[in-house]
Amino acid sequence: MNHHSIPHAFLVLFASAGLAAADLTFTGAINSDWSTGGNWSLGAAPTASDRVTIPTGLSVTINNNGPVCEDLTVVGTLRLVTDGSLEITNGATVEIQGTFRVEGINTSLRQSQAADGDNPALTVTISSTGNFILGTNDDAGQLKLERGIELINNGTLTIKSRGTLTLNDNSFNRLETSHLIDWTMTSLPAILFVGGGDAVLGGTLTAARATTYFPSEGDEATLLNGATTITGDFSSGTITGFTRVSPATTKVAFTSNVDTALANTITILTTNPTTPRYGDVLTLTASASNPTGSVTWSGLPTDVIEVSGTTARIIGIGTGATIQVNMAAQNGYQAASHNIALNEILPKQITVTINGGTRQVGGTNPTPSLIINGLVTGDLESILGTPTYTGAGTTANTSTAAGSYAIGATFPSASNKYEVNVVPGTLVITAADSGGSSSVGASGGGGGGCGAGGGLGLLLAGALFLRRRRG
Repeated sequence: MNHHSIPHAFLVLFASAGLAAADLTFTGAINSDWSTGGNWSLGAAPTASDRVTIPTGLSVTINNNGPVCEDLTVVGTLRLVTDGSLEITNGATVEIQGTFRVEGINTSLRQSQAADGDNPALTVTISSTGNFILGTNDDAGQLKLERGIELINNGTLTIKSRGTLTLNDNSFNRLETSHLIDWTMTSLPAILFVGGGDAVLGGTLTAARATTYFPSEGDEATLLNGATTITGDFSSGTITGFTRVSPATTKVAFTSNVDTALANTITILTTNPTTPRYGDVLTLTASASNPTGSVTWSGLPTDVIEVSGTTARIIGIGTGATIQVNMAAQNGYQAASHNIALNEILPKQITVTINGGTRQVGGTNPTPSLIINGLVTGDLESILGTPTYTGAGTTANTSTAAGSYAIGATFPSASNKYEVNVVPGTLVITAADSGGSSSVGASGGGGGGCGAGGGLGLLLAGALFLRRRRG
């Protein structure tokens, strides 16, 4: 392979001094061109001492060899197209929170040479939300790291078909990734060319027809494998496990860390309830590419989701609960996991029916009884606390007339795990028994008095006596 046939983009840092720094924000007021002054918040394109921000939702294009700046923060999108270059002041920082795209050839992101010739490392950081994309499946996107560039990927680094990333010139260039490096292409291989730098690869590395070249004769490079999983087609002299090579003149393949297991996707089949409530029980099922693999289930937080085997029980309320299924690497398949986030877990709805009881006029009120429907198995009635009764049935006394009087209730100290629906009850007061009040009573001592019945008898006897005398 003739390495000189690979076009590159350059990453070089630039030393500038004595310039007043300013903070510039791209506005895109006129168009997407970096070099147009009217596109910037201060009305002029950035200088080598200016700190630059590209905000979310905006895209900037560099298509010439003039743009410069000091610190650079990309929240939106920055595009380097053919013949475009950007110089970053020596010792500055570059952070990619949005998207950085390299599209075409003869493009460069450069750190200028330090005045004393000793460049400190320039760190270009791809944050967890960032995307660094080289090329498309149809067009080249070729980037060379030079003069002590450290490209730290905490997001996603994508090398498309015809894309090239080169660590070159023995200047301590370094690629470090703790997340996904994704070679995605159609017919042509993407290229990682290591020629005098270090590549530390971690997380999950996936590739399809990806090609990695070692340095040419006399150079040396270090590639360290910190990856948890390495997958893809490395069949044509490409690198899969990583070691120190010094020197190497051809493509070399190391397969000590190749993960040849089949890709495994696992999906939770259990329906995520629209309105989950305290006490609900879910039967857990899942499908996976590995048809015979065994799974384990878990729930978080554990004071809300209790998992036993393939059963999940909701034992709390609130937001943020998840159920996860895991499958270890087995039967020739890779490990896999998947989780579902439950909607807000609400209190369980229960019904409490009040029985107010019955008494006679003049009696005392009976204590109402409660019929509770819907308590979660294992919960006692005491979880609802002591009810506070309301309504006319609770204020009835010994002089209250016969009739029906409503009784309601509230549960002010009930657990927040329950939503209580109260069905009111009725206190029924009946008239006193009439037979018990029709007796002849006395108002004095020794039988000298008479009741109403005795007085009537005396009147009748007197009337009969008078009738007899007249006769």
